[in-house]
Amino acid sequence: MFRVLSLRSYQTRDNLPQYLAVGNGIQLASGCDAIFLKRYAEYSCLYGDCEVKADACIPINDVKYPKMVDLMNVKYVVSSMDLNDSSMEFVLGDAKTQLYKNKDYMERAFFATRFKNARSDEVLSFLTDKNFEPRDYVILEDADDLQEITGLRVYKGVRITKYSQNKVVIEDDFEADGIVVLSDVNYPSWKAYVDGKETKIYNANYIMKAVYVDKGNHKIEFTYMPLYYKTGLYLSGFSVIVVLLLIFLL
Repeated sequence: MFRVLSLRSYQTRDNLPQYLAVGNGIQLASGCDAIFLKRYAEYSCLYGDCEVKADACIPINDVKYPKMVDLMNVKYVVSSMDLNDSSMEFVLGDAKTQLYKNKDYMERAFFATRFKNARSDEVLSFLTDKNFEPRDYVILEDADDLQEITGLRVYKGVRITKYSQNKVVIEDDFEADGIVVLSDVNYPSWKAYVDGKETKIYNANYIMKAVYVDKGNHKIEFTYMPLYYKTGLYLSGFSVIVVLLLIFLL
């Protein structure tokens, strides 16, 4: 499971059009979305050297901070220009478009035992620090309720057993207490459960979801439950009760 990043500017065409990617089951880290997510735009335009605009499409020009791209599970980059970075391995290309493989890309979901608690206005500066190593620790926001994890420093990709638009399930064994990060956008209305018990979702690395887990074998579920869906369920349940009462009274 991986993503592809297609570079372009406001003035140039997309090297991998979104309709073509969707039609072939390719998951893009770039592209267009009807919902403008400010944090995602800020993150993307920081590593991608573009201007943040309230636009459905984010024109990512370049890979200015490769480690931020690694975190996003980007395995391949499509570009109309040469990428001069040792982590980007040229695969194939022609006069107009080149395909690169990101040798340092990270898994869609991963586990780490180290984290750094930061304010929201500090996170991006940590991510762009030349000494930042995304496999060494996770940057969390509002994690004052978590105690520092001591002992072994562990990083590993974790096993995703279900992945859909509304639900992601992770099942794995964890050799220590730590943080599980899902490199999907931490959009409102998502809920998280560890072994069936609801748990807090932390903002990780500015845009991602994360939960805390104890040492041991765990099943972690991320479920999208928007307010309008819950309201519809309540109204449907209420309607059924009203109908049953009318039948009983009649």
